[in-house]
Parts: sequence; C-alpha cells; structure tokens
Amino acid sequence: FSLKKGGSLRFDYEFSDMLTGSCKYEYSDYPQGYMNIFNIGVTHVQHLSVKKIVLHHTVNMLVIEGHEDEDYSDEEDDERVYIAKHLYMPSYTFSLSYPVSDEYSDHINFKIGLGLFWAEDHSLYSIDSIDNEEDNKVAGFVFSPGCSFDFHLNRNVSIRGGAEYRLGVYRGVDREEKREEKWDNTGEWRTNVGVEILF
Repeated sequence: FSLKKGGSLRFDYEFSDMLTGSCKYEYSDYPQGYMNIFNIGVTHVQHLSVKKIVLHHTVNMLVIEGHEDEDYSDEEDDERVYIAKHLYMPSYTFSLSYPVSDEYSDHINFKIGLGLFWAEDHSLYSIDSIDNEEDNKVAGFVFSPGCSFDFHLNRNVSIRGGAEYRLGVYRGVDREEKREEKWDNTGEWRTNVGVEILF
C-alpha cells in the first residue's frame, strides 16, 4: 500500500461515428518519486449484426518519464511501487461489448490487451555500478485479459466495475547476478467497482 497524489487531464475527439481519438496526461507523485504519464490512443468501432454486439479495436502509445527521489530511504521502499524513469509501450486492445439493456445502454465488456515495452532502470534489473548503459535496459510484453460492466439501477444511478489480470514477461540483466541476462514475469489482479450518481 502506498499513497500518491497527482492529477490527470484528458481530451477526446470524434473523427467519425466509427473512429475516435484520445489524449491523456497524468501526473503521479509517490513518496518514492514522481512520473509524467502520456497516453495517446485511437479506437475503431465495429458493429456486428448479431444482437447489437460491438467490437472495439484500440491502439495506444504509452510514454512514461519519471524521477526517483534519491533521498528516499531504501528501508522504507515498497517494491509494489515502480517509478518508471523511461518507459515506452505501444499496445493493441480488442474488446467486445454485449448489451444487456436497451433502455440505459447497460453492457458487459470482455477485452484482451497486448503491449510491447522497453524501459530503463527497472526496479528488478537496475544496477548502480554498471559501466554499459545497455545492460540497464529491459524489454518485454504485457498480456491483460479482463471484463467490465455498467448497470443502471435507475436513470441517475449506475454501478460500474471490472477486473483484469495483467501478466508481464520481460528480460534484462539481473542486478544480483550482475551480468547474467534472465527472463522474469509478474502477474497481478486489478479490480474496481464504483457508483455513479447524476444530479
């Protein structure tokens, strides 16, 4: 568990009924450091004739530029907080939206995402004493299946939530073995649920 402060700003633009674009900037400030996060994406909507099912094809480019606080004590370090100094990840997400109510556009989404990334100074691989900067770089991919829902209790109240599993596989120079390259992976569940009330 780690507290953060920050904010975000997002713009969406509809090029046509089938094509939309988005641009989001987020600033995240943790005790361990801060990150500037940029995410640019384009979504193409494909309507199927079968029970009004809608497919969404989304292409994103994620760029993170961060800075670690050198004065932060290692003894207080929370390994679950990774301050990405330089991370780049293009990704593609395929999602299927299944309507469950025509009155309020309630729906269930199923999605699969795949992204390739490369980064510098990853928390599992960074080595302070290396001479070759190439040894301090990590590359890999992220696979994330999941689902979400949006149900209305009435006109002004809705419940939204979802869950996804994120699997990351990456390769870099092990900081413990110093010069040995190794493959590694991490996996985590992400869940959320909330209530939206319109006044």
